[in-house]
Order: sequence, then C-alpha cells, then structure tokens
Amino acid sequence: MSTSKEITPTFDPNFYIFLCFGQSNMEGAAPIEMRDRVVDRRFQVLQSLDCPNLRRNKNTWYTAVPPLSQCWSGLSPADYFGRTMVENLPANIKVGVINVAVGGCDIRLFDKDLYQDYDDTYTESWFTDKIRAYGGNPYQHLINLAKLAQQYGVIKGILLHQGETNTGDRQWPLYVKKIYNDMLTDLGLDAESVPLLAGEVVDAEQGGCCAAMNPIIATLPDTIPTAHVISSRGCTAQDNAHFDSAGIRELGRRYAEKMLSLMGYEITAPTSHSTGFQTLDYLYSISGKKTLAGQHNREPNAQPALWTEYIKEVTGKYPALWSGDFLFQQENIENRWTMIYEAERQWKNGAVINLMWHACPPDEDEPCGWDPGVLNAPLDDAQWKALLTEGTDLNARWKSRMDDIAVYLQYLEDHGVEVLFRPLHEMNQGKFWWGGRPGPEGTAKLYRYVHDYFTQVKGLTNLIWVWDMQDLSRDFADYNPGADYWDVFAFDVYDQGFNSSWYMDILSMVGDKPIAIGECAKLPSSAILASQPRWVFFMPWAELVKEANSTEAIQTLYNNPRVITLDEMPGWK
Repeated sequence: MSTSKEITPTFDPNFYIFLCFGQSNMEGAAPIEMRDRVVDRRFQVLQSLDCPNLRRNKNTWYTAVPPLSQCWSGLSPADYFGRTMVENLPANIKVGVINVAVGGCDIRLFDKDLYQDYDDTYTESWFTDKIRAYGGNPYQHLINLAKLAQQYGVIKGILLHQGETNTGDRQWPLYVKKIYNDMLTDLGLDAESVPLLAGEVVDAEQGGCCAAMNPIIATLPDTIPTAHVISSRGCTAQDNAHFDSAGIRELGRRYAEKMLSLMGYEITAPTSHSTGFQTLDYLYSISGKKTLAGQHNREPNAQPALWTEYIKEVTGKYPALWSGDFLFQQENIENRWTMIYEAERQWKNGAVINLMWHACPPDEDEPCGWDPGVLNAPLDDAQWKALLTEGTDLNARWKSRMDDIAVYLQYLEDHGVEVLFRPLHEMNQGKFWWGGRPGPEGTAKLYRYVHDYFTQVKGLTNLIWVWDMQDLSRDFADYNPGADYWDVFAFDVYDQGFNSSWYMDILSMVGDKPIAIGECAKLPSSAILASQPRWVFFMPWAELVKEANSTEAIQTLYNNPRVITLDEMPGWK
C-alpha cells in the first residue's frame, strides 16, 4: 500500500513552502538521533528522490522525518527550521520543505547556465552519483519540484547553506544573486515576498576550515536586499567543515527565527529536554527524583483494567501508568479494541500508556498457543534470515501482522494518545521465538526492522520506543538495537535484578535516557527506590502483583512520597 501522506489534493494558501539548497551541511552531514525522528505532521517534505530504503517515492509529500535530502543523508538545517516554524505558527498553517543539496558542490552547480562546468568538480562516485540522481542538473530538479509544490501551497522563502567549496571567492554573492533571481523568474515569485536566508559555515571558534568565508557571506545583503545572513556562532561542529547534530539543530532554529520575525511572528524559546512527546519529557523531568507507579493488565482483554482496579481497591489510588497487551489468543484478539479504548480512556485520565505485543511466531497463524507458540517455537536460521529479507513469504506474513497492529496504534495517534511501545520484550530471553539471538543479525535487527516499519512505512509518530531486557544475562551490548532506536530502557526483574550491580551496569550504558523496571513480580522496596533513584517507573506483572506481594507491602510502596500515583499526574494536553 502507499506510504505517502499528502497534505491535501488541492491548493492550500495556508501551506507554506520553502526551497532549500546548498552543499553538505544543507544536504545533511550530522547524525540523525532518535529525538529527530519525532515530527509534527504539519511539517512535510516533498521527496526529491526515489528512496527504497526510506520507502518513499519522488514527487510525494511525507511527514518530514529525516533525512530530507539524499536517501542516506543526515540531519539538515531544514529539519529544525521546519519544526521550529510549525511550533510557532498558527495551528492552521502547515510547512513544507524541498531540499536539493549536493555535498562538495561549487555554488555555480546551481547556475542554470553554467552547471555543466561544475557537475564534475569531483570525479569520485560519491559526487557524480549525486549529480546523476538529480538528472545531471540539480537546479532544474529543484525548480521542477517547486513547480509541483506550487499546486499545493505558497512558496514563502529560500534557504541556502553553501560556501565551503567557494571559500575566499569574493564573487560568491554575485553567483548567489544570479541563482536567486533565476529561481524567482522561473517560479513567478516576487523577491519581497520570498526572502533568501543564507547560513554561515562553521566558524573559527569551532575550528572551521572555511571560516574565512563568513565575512564574504556577511556581505550578501549588500548584493541582494532581500537576503538575510544566519549566524553560526556557537553552533558546535563534528569536524572542521560540518556541524554536529546539536549544532545543526541550533542553526536550523536560527533560520526559522529569522523567517518568523520577517513574517511578524514571535518565537517561543525551546524547552529543556524537548523530545516532542509530553510523556517522554515528563519521564526526563522526574528521572532521579520520582518514580511512577505502574501496573500491567493482561488476560482477559475483555477486562483491560482488571489489575489496575485491584490496585485501587488495595491502596485507594490508581497507578500512574497503565499497561495493556495485544496478546495472541482468539478471545483476546477479538477484544483488542476494548483494550485500545481503555488505553484512550486512561490517557484522558492522565495516565502514561504502555503497550506490549506478545506476537505469534511468523510461521504460524493467529491465534496461537503460549507454550509452544509464543514460547518454545523458535525459527531456524534459514527462517530467521527469510523473516528479515524483503520479498519472502515469511517476511510478507510478518509485515501483514504488523499492518494489523498498526491500525490500533494509528487510532491512538489520531486521538492524541502517546504510547510507550514495547515489542519484542526481554530480548535476551531465548524462550521467546524472537529472543536469545545476540549480535547484529539477531534480535536487535528484528527490533530495528519493526521500528522502521511502524515509523517509516506506517508513518506512526506517537510511539515512544522501549528496549527491554531481563535479568538473565549482562550482554546488553549484544542486543542493543542502537541508541537511535530506543527512547526508554526497561529492565525486567524476576531473579536478582534489584541488586545494585545490575543498576550500575545499566547506568553505564544508557547515559541520561530514562530507565524503568519494566516488569517484576515482587515490588521494589522503598529502600531500593531511594538507593536506585533513576527508575522512572515500576510495573508489576498483572496477577503477580497480588501473588508475590502482601497487601501491606503494596500499600507501603504506594504511600511512599517518592512514588507518583495517577492523582498526582499533571494531565496531558
């Protein structure tokens, strides 16, 4: 099925479009991190190339999840330009970008009369392949995309980041003027309505090799009255020519701040630890200070708050985190919607939402058994390879199963519900058909595949990804899908996991990301939470909260001032 998400099939005057061009920093040289993959749907990109790896088609609008230029490029100023724009523009206005940039290019590659003299500035394939991808003429490629975009919205500005290859060339402003004027003419635009924003290169304080170009860039408004220069001062760099991820985010925000000021809008300063998720921002805010009380609910999905209500009966308070499961038995599959509606209700009541997915093996149909089935029904090595190979029957079956789950997750997104999503949990647990396969081709690869399918193919933007391990082995690195693929680390404690050595091992791995007690039978004591303050939530497993803990122990923990219950939650917007 199509993965495109067009803004509208008709012209919308409230769809503001910006053209972006330049060389490597505009193309995207900075690493894309997990926080960069969460994007407001009001920010769109007109795909400039066919990118099978991204499952995107040229000439189609998509939510602007990076990369926004080449198929394998990184983070660009266009990313945080667009994000900052939609954060500060009225809700009825959407923003679209078109990014045609070529790392290493001379500015004259974008001169429609001279480009052929500069399309072989470098003879290596890394350069010539990019030119070929743009039909040999990046300028015309950009103009063609822009004319298509004008059927959908209004071009409001042009963003340029280039200069490294032209360092020291004092004719650069004149080259830019020629290109800018050609764009205005070819697209029927007026300079007063479509300003040009040009960013400085990495500055001298960051060791910029091309910092001598910045004084030349600074003269651009003398040549083009509607041009504005975006300072790079203080924007951090990963090498002497390229900004790092933090630097490129800041530079993109500065582009947006200038554009917003030209349009007459005030700019809201970004909040600390702004991840794009209310839930995740909240978890960061309590990390090291407080711990959410959570509760998992499983069979039956016909009663999706069964154990949450038990906690209320015992303590007089509701847990701050509600958890459900898609499950695998026929009666629970039939009641998945009941479970999803409960998730929506809990969210509206202010709870954090956690969803698990005990998936049937891909070589079996749904429903399936527990053991064997979800447990003790491993794929052999050939099946595992087929599962992760496009075009195989097993791969198609697995994608169809993900399609089924995506319907429910999309409903929650459409209703504003953020989800801590925890598929393929306990990755080091070899009894699960997905677990116990260490290394880059093992369970971590399947996790990445699931992540990319839900986020890139299905376009879901409401998922906070939870990577989960059990206290069975300390080989975390062998199962880590990569920092870009998870937001929260959850640790399931059934043996000796509350031992401080596990906690210290986890801290050494996660940095400042939130960590949680993803499952447990016996609840953590108040002493454990005091000595291990980084746990942002604990979540006992369904009926085990009753079987493994006395009423007094549950009540004591829920009355701990460190523990947050539902009545203490801030509520969601």
